[in-house]
Amino acid sequence: MKPILVHIHVYYSDMWAELERCLRNLVAYPCEIYVTYVNEDGDFLSRARAFGHDMQLIKVENYGFDVAPFFEVLSRVSLENYSYVAKLHTKRDVPVEHGNLGFYDVRGSKWREYLLAPFATAYALKHSIRSLEKEPHLGMVAHHRLILSERHDPHKSAVQEALNLCARYNIPTNRGKRFFIAGTMFLCRAKALQPIVDFARQHELSFGEPFPQHDAADLAHQLERILGWIMTSQGYEISDVFSPWHVRACSVLRMVRYWWFHLRGCRRLILFGFISLPLPWAGKIREVSNE
Repeated sequence: MKPILVHIHVYYSDMWAELERCLRNLVAYPCEIYVTYVNEDGDFLSRARAFGHDMQLIKVENYGFDVAPFFEVLSRVSLENYSYVAKLHTKRDVPVEHGNLGFYDVRGSKWREYLLAPFATAYALKHSIRSLEKEPHLGMVAHHRLILSERHDPHKSAVQEALNLCARYNIPTNRGKRFFIAGTMFLCRAKALQPIVDFARQHELSFGEPFPQHDAADLAHQLERILGWIMTSQGYEISDVFSPWHVRACSVLRMVRYWWFHLRGCRRLILFGFISLPLPWAGKIREVSNE
């Protein structure tokens, strides 16, 4: 196996310890580590330097959230030299009023915990890498609660702008199979990112003004979606391969329950419509009874 390209973007430097725990699992495998950061925090930098493993520390401007720094790192390397790419970043807690993502509760630290799940334990990371090694159709690994389809994407403006970008520059996507990772942390095949890297090298990407403002339709959020879409357009799957099967099964049941309670006005219609369907054996039963 070739090395893993690891990119970590640090905006909230006080969260470095959480990322460092994930990094300790990653360095059990051959890897090259690039850490981008915004703020000159002495404690964070000293701890990062003390971690070792020839970590590359790159200071970046506060543009494009974690996506712009990711493309900055990709511009410095050749994906041919790596088997996989691991992308991580700091993420603040989600306020209570913005705590739902599709069918799931992501309030507080839950969203961050789901995002870091592939790297949080040695077991999850080992199982993820082993699955990528054995299953050629698997392209990207992330927690199942954060794998969103185009249909269930809560930010329709970002979807439309991303589609416009793909159409403008002939970026391939697979209609009906446009999935992405909400939050942009994942483990994926390095070669599967080559089309979007080629696009970025051919066109100068403009991520707008420095943040704190947050616009779901900006370039960073468009590319967040395209990073997933580019996988499925090449025939790869995006999957959770590390969560126990019963956890994933419970999530499916939760989804069914969600629609059952939110479609309460249609339940009676659905049930009685199903019951009133003509049964293929009804005529035979009636004929026998008449005899």
